[in-house]
Amino acid sequence: MRLPIPELKVLLYGPGVPNAGVRARARFQDGVFVVEGDGHWFAIQADHLYLRTGGYDGRQWLVRWKTPDGTVTAMLQGDDAVDALIRLAPAGNAAQLARARRAVSDRWHRPRLVLMTIILAILVPLLGLIAYQANVDHIGRWAAARVTPENEARIGARVFERIRPGPLLIESGPASDAMARVGIRLTVGLRHHYRFHLVDDPAIDAYALPGGDVVIHAGTLLAARNIDELAGVLAHQVAHVESGHALRALLRALGWRANLAVVMEDYDNPVWKEVAEEVARGARIPDYDREMEREADAQALSILRHAGIPGVGLADFIERLARPGSAAARLSARHPADLERLTILREQIERQGSYPRQPLPIDWERVHADLSKRSTDMASGPARDQS
Repeated sequence: MRLPIPELKVLLYGPGVPNAGVRARARFQDGVFVVEGDGHWFAIQADHLYLRTGGYDGRQWLVRWKTPDGTVTAMLQGDDAVDALIRLAPAGNAAQLARARRAVSDRWHRPRLVLMTIILAILVPLLGLIAYQANVDHIGRWAAARVTPENEARIGARVFERIRPGPLLIESGPASDAMARVGIRLTVGLRHHYRFHLVDDPAIDAYALPGGDVVIHAGTLLAARNIDELAGVLAHQVAHVESGHALRALLRALGWRANLAVVMEDYDNPVWKEVAEEVARGARIPDYDREMEREADAQALSILRHAGIPGVGLADFIERLARPGSAAARLSARHPADLERLTILREQIERQGSYPRQPLPIDWERVHADLSKRSTDMASGPARDQS
């Protein structure tokens, strides 16, 4: 009589699998790793498997393999399951898996509060939701720190493609050229690769997406009195990306699904397409809190100094548009300003002292003339069509 083949219980994640995963059974059969569960079936040559840690607290054992649709993960149920996996694997592969296990060290030290939040979210959904809401900033900060610049750029690019202004993008002319030249000067040597987009919209607004897409409305350039003020606005947006604020704010706005996808290191998960569409439908570009604004101000001054551009332009622009009755309501909502923030910013500029300036050879009057003409042409366009 043939004895039954020992099986392991796993949680299965991957393309075509629900975000919460499915329970499955795994076994080695004739040198092949077979996984079955809830209509999903995989057969993988044992030497195509690799073992690592990850999951909710960074200590879950994961068996992974690649398929034409993306990476599939089987989460093992504890250290005993890893022992069983190695014991049941073919001899050559067992040695390879055992070496992988020995090489893995406990690199991730999780704050107890975050760990308890994740555990509660899995075991007791209601308590987990309450804990998540209470600690959303801590979780977002921790999750954002795990994302590489390459994956952050992937996230931001997906969101930008969904909210892309299309025909309203100004991709040539004095204003677009000026913004691109300032952007290049500011971002040399920074962590991310930046793309600056000018939108033909009279509203005063600016925002940055994770990974380096920075969007500025034409109304912001028209409100700036000189090139130093524009440089200050751009440096501030770049600082939000470099500080991780853009990613943290996006994760906070999109909720637990995005954070869980980051924890699972699953950037092929359909959740990213879904949240990009959600942002596009509601134009939910995240806002920043006052702590983020002060941090971005400080880093923006450092960026401006490195580029040889005075930081006073940033302070002048913020102070003028923060006054009651300013037309910058949308910008102020995204980037809250108050007397304390402005006072701190002015003090930081004073402490910087003087430093060598590298003037930007840009004709600011020509930039304004270009944008003003575009606004006039757009306003008169319908009248010409009706004649």
